[in-house]
Amino acid sequence: MKLGAVAWIVVALYVSVIVLSLLISSPSRRWVFVHHPKHLLAVYLRSGGSISLSEFRRTIAYYNGRSYDVNERQLARLSASFVVASVVFVVELILWLWMVAT
Repeated sequence: MKLGAVAWIVVALYVSVIVLSLLISSPSRRWVFVHHPKHLLAVYLRSGGSISLSEFRRTIAYYNGRSYDVNERQLARLSASFVVASVVFVVELILWLWMVAT
């Protein structure tokens, strides 16, 4: 059976959906979920142990914000990849149905 140009496009779209799905669902070490105690204690010890509890809490809030920003950028990339994968999937499905109907 010889595949036409449209069939090859559909196959390429199918492979694209699979690759995008794997990229979206694969784990990443760049996600930040916790604070490493070593970093927080280093801030405290650098000050000679003289910072107040409220200053230490501000430091934790700072690290929370930094982690939030890192995760937000990654989530934005994943969301964009998901939109692309969804559009590619719909186009692929329409082309498959068109090929079957003709």
